[in-house]
Amino acid sequence: MYCKSGINCGFYFVVVFVMCVSGCESPVTDSGGLLNDISPVTKAPDVSRCSVRGDITTDTPLFTWVSVPRASSYTLYVIKREDEAIVLRDMHIGEAGAPYTPVRPLPEKVPLRWTVRGENEKGAGPPSPWVDFKITPPDGVFRVTGNPPLFEWPEVAGAQYWLLVGDDGDLGSSTWLVDRRDLGTNGYQSPSAFPAGRTYYWKVKYKAGPVEAWYWSEIMPFEIPGTPTVPTYRQLAEYYAPVIFQDVDTEGNCSHADGGRADYITNVNFDGDWYARNNWENEPCYLLKAYVYYAVVESSSRYYITYAIFHPRDYTNETLILEHLDEHENDMEGLWMSVYKNGSFYGHLEAMVTAAHYDFYQYSNYGVGERENIDGGIILTGGKPTVFIECRGHGIKGYAEWYGRDFPGNDGVVYRYSGNAQHPLGVTAHRTYANACTYDLVHIDELWERRPGGVLYDPGKLYYSTDTFLGDNVASCGCKLTPNSPHPPWGWDDWNDGGGLQGGEQFTDPAYYFDYTLSLENIPGHSCPCNDSYIFHPYTRP
Repeated sequence: MYCKSGINCGFYFVVVFVMCVSGCESPVTDSGGLLNDISPVTKAPDVSRCSVRGDITTDTPLFTWVSVPRASSYTLYVIKREDEAIVLRDMHIGEAGAPYTPVRPLPEKVPLRWTVRGENEKGAGPPSPWVDFKITPPDGVFRVTGNPPLFEWPEVAGAQYWLLVGDDGDLGSSTWLVDRRDLGTNGYQSPSAFPAGRTYYWKVKYKAGPVEAWYWSEIMPFEIPGTPTVPTYRQLAEYYAPVIFQDVDTEGNCSHADGGRADYITNVNFDGDWYARNNWENEPCYLLKAYVYYAVVESSSRYYITYAIFHPRDYTNETLILEHLDEHENDMEGLWMSVYKNGSFYGHLEAMVTAAHYDFYQYSNYGVGERENIDGGIILTGGKPTVFIECRGHGIKGYAEWYGRDFPGNDGVVYRYSGNAQHPLGVTAHRTYANACTYDLVHIDELWERRPGGVLYDPGKLYYSTDTFLGDNVASCGCKLTPNSPHPPWGWDDWNDGGGLQGGEQFTDPAYYFDYTLSLENIPGHSCPCNDSYIFHPYTRP
């Protein structure tokens, strides 16, 4: 074999990913901290504890080796065992060396071997011993059956799996219908049915072995048979159900935070009754299973989706002389979306608005805006719209300054829709986004149909922008509260909208709301909401 220069190489170096293990040496310097006198590299890298050997499952393995004194860079070689043809020669790998992953995949089912050597200005040092390996992807059947679909794939001993299912063959730009990580078995049953008459795409990734090497399967299409139909309103609400980053305060005053539980989302009747004046007292006594209320209104050109999020308490984090002005029993804030009917099954998300107390915040990934400014783009997490809820007061926004880092105080919960309502684990010892919890959707009609009065709403403030849930004026600890304070969705109001909108109009007349606030017709190919006529809208004013 010869190098491209025509000089006989004498041997072939082959290097693949190798993860550093404990005990790996660091590059050695002289006593002064610098290599004042460059000496040749005299030691071969130690690869005895590296895991790229034998049969491996990934075609992009992670190579590791123990760094050697005086080496300023490394060269990794991979060759075929049969004819010693060079498969890979990656040179000038930095001083830190391993771990290292080749840029291009290595061939599968071919006996290979690799080696690595260190070098500096004086030349190359001795190569490590050759290590034999072969990339053998798991054999077996990949299949999808039924609806809700059951996904099955080959088993890898000791592996965990990551399953992605989307509606786009790219899967990078897809809205994921399934995004499940760290699955312990080689199968997954979707909790809900997929719309019929459409093609979907899926792939699965294996994580196995001491270096946790990943191997993605190919992207595979599958069809759900049947005649294509329009989505149900529940399907739309599930498809756009937001990922919710809920900040949690584990140290509230007067025990009002209840160790952070008062920031957990739940349903209004979490305690088994519809009496609103015992929710403050009952919050510590029941599981706070996660629910989000939803409603869908359909017009000729759009779907308008509302999500309402409930907390049993709204509280402060310090003792105030007028504390009762800042705390109240029950709390409900939320968000709503405009989804344009662009011919696809689920349509296209144009804009999202969130309610934070008496302020509304507008988000869109387009340059729209008329009487209201756009506060930012819509953040997607796993293809889903994402919102952030503050602790204590529970205002909702589409962005938080700490996003991408830890929750403030490292005590938060990430809620994702799955159709299963869970109570969060304790959050005190959790960091950032590791404390995940799933939620279920419940129809807003459970709240809407109880408007005539009873024990849920203030009977003197029904339906209009002053509509409120009932609430005590004294907490169970004796602290004063603002009574009858929180609003259901038809009572949410933006205090600085210029007076052109009535409170709750984003719920009772969403086409007018979006026409008044945002110029959605400026999105290429989209029409003006002002031209809409309602197809389904049971929430108009009496």
